Amino acid sequence: MKKIIIHMCLIASIFADNISLTGEYADLNGNPFKKVLNIKKDYSMNVFSENSKITFKVTSNLNKDSYILIPIQEHEKEYILNNKSVENISASFYTEDYKVNKTNQGDFIEVNILSGKINLEYLLAEESEITYLEKVTINMNLEIIKHINNKATKTTRSITMDNTLGKTGDNYDWAITTDKDYSSIDLMNSIHEILETEIYSVLKGI
Repeated sequence: MKKIIIHMCLIASIFADNISLTGEYADLNGNPFKKVLNIKKDYSMNVFSENSKITFKVTSNLNKDSYILIPIQEHEKEYILNNKSVENISASFYTEDYKVNKTNQGDFIEVNILSGKINLEYLLAEESEITYLEKVTINMNLEIIKHINNKATKTTRSITMDNTLGKTGDNYDWAITTDKDYSSIDLMNSIHEILETEIYSVLKGI
């Protein structure tokens, strides 16, 4: 009976959540000294993103591993991203060196997400029947279009990143640990952080 109730709860949670990016996490990737010094900017940069909705389908190991029963937090089957909010990430990236305007007038940089998918990995705690969200991985395809002198140059990029944001620490294989960290990842915060960091990283690389 317990398993039936759990599965019914998961099935009932089928509606999609909307994702709107603010630039809060993208700002963390910038140069903090430029923000503090508030250096005068002599040039402007126009940024733009289409007003569209992008669906991120969600996969997980909940269906693959039958021993995983009770997720501590439920996830949706898909999440809908407001592509227009990508402008906030572009603004965060360029604002260090330019006065940024959100417009498609004149010369401008256009950034759009084309598609994406989210994979979630859950872990069953050894001491209980509670399942924790251990890893969030997002793959995303996006386009960057430079509109210069009425000519458009398009670049497409694909990027995959998980909740470590591509960061790796020292090698601690020699260390002896006795306690497993079962703290669960906050799903929505992780999705926002990964998406904003991915877009910022692509802009930095072009």
